[in-house]
Amino acid sequence: GLGGIIFNDATGPISRTGVQLSYAYRMPVFKDYKLSFGLAGSIYQYIFDNDKIILHDNLLDPAMPGGVEKTLVHDATFGTYFYNDRYYFGISVPNLIQSKINLKTVEEDANKMVRHYFITSGYNYIINDDFAIEPSILLKATASSPLQFDFNLRTIFRDYLWAGTSYRNKDALILMIGVDYNNYSFGYSFDKTLSDISTYESGSHGIMIGYKFGKQKDSDRDGIPD
Repeated sequence: GLGGIIFNDATGPISRTGVQLSYAYRMPVFKDYKLSFGLAGSIYQYIFDNDKIILHDNLLDPAMPGGVEKTLVHDATFGTYFYNDRYYFGISVPNLIQSKINLKTVEEDANKMVRHYFITSGYNYIINDDFAIEPSILLKATASSPLQFDFNLRTIFRDYLWAGTSYRNKDALILMIGVDYNNYSFGYSFDKTLSDISTYESGSHGIMIGYKFGKQKDSDRDGIPD
């Protein structure tokens, strides 16, 4: 499989604009289980706008002289995925190269993209002809931060409607709802922050719209069969 992404992401004074290309190889291992390996490479422009930083009490910081700084960053991501029609287990490692972001206002080699580690697993359990439930878990860690987990539970009705909830430890409670119709997918989520940052924000909303090209086979679907 081949894939590509064009992205533009902005958070406060930091923005990233670039492209990512990916390749995946899938093979059967035993019975109905398959194993997939993926590798992606990316290059993007990293922009740091000093003028968008709001300093405490508007004090002058000589380390932040103002202006816009730009640099090119390249990196890679690796992942592997073991699955069948009901169960899946995956591992991915973004920022594999741990590229350095060389800006003029910081010491040389001071900024580096830290390698992240993700482990995910889930199972689609059929209750009856109408309902299925899908518990899953996501573990996240870096070398400089503690282990964090997301526990998710989704209920699926006739492989068409679904609703679920997710708990991210020490951070947030998420409610989700969506519909899958033919090759189209629509979803909505609301994140209610539980950490100390909740004093400054009231939650966030997410909207997902997806389309799968080509006709799906029953064996490739995650929900219960028709």
